[in-house]
Amino acid sequence: MKKSVFEVLVKKNLLSCDVNLDTVKNIAVAVSGGADSIALLTSIVNISGERPVKVITVNHNIRNQKETNGDVQFVVDYCKSLKAQGKNVECFVKTVERGKINSLSKTEKCGVEDAARKVRYEIFEQFIAEQKIDFLCLAHNQNDQIETVLMRFLQGTSEQASVGIPFKREKYIRPLLSFTRKEIEEYLKSQKIKWRNDSTNKNTVYLRNRIRNKLIPFLDKNFDGWKKSVLGGIKKSQEELEIIRDAVNEVPVVLEKNCVKIERKFFDASSSGIKKRVLLKAFNLAGMNHRISTVFLEDVMKNLDKDCIKQFSDFQIIIKKENIFVKKSEKEHTDLFFSDIIEDNKEYLFPFGRLECVLTKDGKNDFIINGETSDFHCELPVIVRNYLPDDFIQTADGKFKKIADIYSNWHVPEIERQYIPVIQEINTSEQRILCILGKQLGFNNWIV
Repeated sequence: MKKSVFEVLVKKNLLSCDVNLDTVKNIAVAVSGGADSIALLTSIVNISGERPVKVITVNHNIRNQKETNGDVQFVVDYCKSLKAQGKNVECFVKTVERGKINSLSKTEKCGVEDAARKVRYEIFEQFIAEQKIDFLCLAHNQNDQIETVLMRFLQGTSEQASVGIPFKREKYIRPLLSFTRKEIEEYLKSQKIKWRNDSTNKNTVYLRNRIRNKLIPFLDKNFDGWKKSVLGGIKKSQEELEIIRDAVNEVPVVLEKNCVKIERKFFDASSSGIKKRVLLKAFNLAGMNHRISTVFLEDVMKNLDKDCIKQFSDFQIIIKKENIFVKKSEKEHTDLFFSDIIEDNKEYLFPFGRLECVLTKDGKNDFIINGETSDFHCELPVIVRNYLPDDFIQTADGKFKKIADIYSNWHVPEIERQYIPVIQEINTSEQRILCILGKQLGFNNWIV
């Protein structure tokens, strides 16, 4: 693709997002050093002429120091070369403390990629505020779009699975979303511009890389035209999502003082799918910033016809006949307590999610938490509860250790400790604690 054609299409995509470089005062580009972001910066600078363009590059400090520092220096040097050509470019470097992203990944119980994205966008938000940026351009392309849809589908993410990445979200713009990676590289080659390759792109530990390096080549080989079908489906899903969002917005959800109020009159008239989305919207408005379990939402839906209070993490949903309220719990996490006797092979609901007790072929009772086996077997009945400050559990050498000390060794945040289930005997005089089931919540199991 010729240079002029590429830049004409980039400008067209910007205009479709209501971004006119002739009138925008502060535009910025996020640049990693890869082909996509270097092409984006180059085209934006060429289109902008003498108008200023700000660049932000983030050093995530995940890979080895030589490589990650090399990426940053590459971006800095490229910006200097643009300035030497008379371009009005200013580069800002933001460095993440080494180990922060891996630590966040463990704390939030998410992948390293998700943790890196969270940190990156926090940096972007700060940069936008400090530099009074009107729009920040990101370098996602058509390949990223397809990979994201496949990844979300495999992860089972509701409507987001088919909606994909939007061209515009608030101050974030993606002018390359209609370009393939091949077209982007051809643009750079035509101008003899180099770029950096991320060594982790071949690491199939990451789901996106497995999709890129294994699934997509398989689909290309065996299913002609599949990409066109996926892109067509994304467009239809985005149109349908607009209809869903309009329906959700018709239900009044109001932030009042320290809680969010949902009016039952409009809420009750909505379909089940809209109700769930309204509940999620209310939790987000109340300050919830992590995923709400499907089990919890289903439990709330089953109890909409009665006055009750449901607890999830440190938030409460108060269900009344007139209104529904969502608020941050007034109790501290250490005040949370759950306990239930497990004496039958059936499903139980707890603050940590769904626990199923299943009888195996060899006559053992297997505990399944949120759909995953815990590898723990025992005889019923037992008590499932959260730990108490003076709880002890037996170690491999027959001695006993305080559970609070185990949580400290596992680096379990205080906010999470009350949600980890422990299993305790009930029909013995000792009533020993048999295990700690932390695996399905992102920690470890301790089985006596």
